[in-house]
Amino acid sequence: MLYCKKQYILLSIFLIIASCNSVPLYTTKLSKNLINDKITVEEINGEVGFYLSQKLRLSLNDTGNKKPIKLSTKLTLTNNEYGLSSSNQVTRKDLIGTINCKLIKNDHEHNFIITERVSFDINQSNVANKAAEQNAKKRLSTLLSKRILTELYHSNLAWVK
Repeated sequence: MLYCKKQYILLSIFLIIASCNSVPLYTTKLSKNLINDKITVEEINGEVGFYLSQKLRLSLNDTGNKKPIKLSTKLTLTNNEYGLSSSNQVTRKDLIGTINCKLIKNDHEHNFIITERVSFDINQSNVANKAAEQNAKKRLSTLLSKRILTELYHSNLAWVK
């Protein structure tokens, strides 16, 4: 037992020493993003669209000036109700957002579709229900914006970069 402890201590010391002054082979900084200042985000209708366009504009550094690449989107929202209570009332809702995105530059075009889902509880208070629904819309816009940005960053389109 004592022998194993000594072995673990020696192994730990070796790993600590070995990891000193090690530098990764490749690093990148978000400030040197390849698509910043190149994409204009078009208006997106609705409350979720408002939050979504704000998040995308902030992430893509879109200040409203005309840029060479245009991101146009069409957002559709659907609801799914479930979780019936003993009095046969809905207790849970899903808010499902599907967005068709189109990245356009002159004669180049890239289309992709993203779907995300968030849920929220329904109770007896109308004020609480409205607040829960609005919070769900904000969460949905956050999820959609992250998925859109991931698609843009990893699209590997030469004409975007």
